Amino acid sequence: KAGGRFLVVHPGDFCQTEEERSIRLGFSINSLDEILPYAEKNGVCIAIENMPNSFLGDSPEELLYIIGQVRKKISNKGAIGICFDSGHAFLTKTIDIYLNKYLSDIIGMHIHDNFGDINMDYRYAPDDKHLPPGKGCIDWASFIKKVKKSYKGAFVFEIMPWQNSNNIISLLGDIKSFIKKFCL
Repeated sequence: KAGGRFLVVHPGDFCQTEEERSIRLGFSINSLDEILPYAEKNGVCIAIENMPNSFLGDSPEELLYIIGQVRKKISNKGAIGICFDSGHAFLTKTIDIYLNKYLSDIIGMHIHDNFGDINMDYRYAPDDKHLPPGKGCIDWASFIKKVKKSYKGAFVFEIMPWQNSNNIISLLGDIKSFIKKFCL
């Protein structure tokens, strides 16, 4: 046992066609159906991450559909929820939808920043920069205000230092400044 509270799962990869998306949707639900009993038995929740544009799970509706299909087959509805990824939600312009409508379904958060959907090249999500919060364009003051209402989970800072900084100490300073400004 690793001692984790939840396991983050990506629902699927980049989808080129609606047919491919439909097939992957079925695979995703079937995979979750298989792993959830084992997770429940070991006291681990499954957190399905919202994804960037053109990936399976790129809309709140699709993500909640996946979760809903799996919840139909289990007794503990809290055993599966959302891992909210701030950068992915900013790319898909869905931050407010998740925080206003689905905050109660969020059991984990990946926190990072970007400049939005600039390139419209979705296959490899190049606009998903994983910058430290405050180094992109997300309105963090508004974000934190909404999250503080009822989210009690952790923030996992999902930052890629090899893309953003040559100095890990500087990167940690950015995170510390964010926490002091918004979270304390």
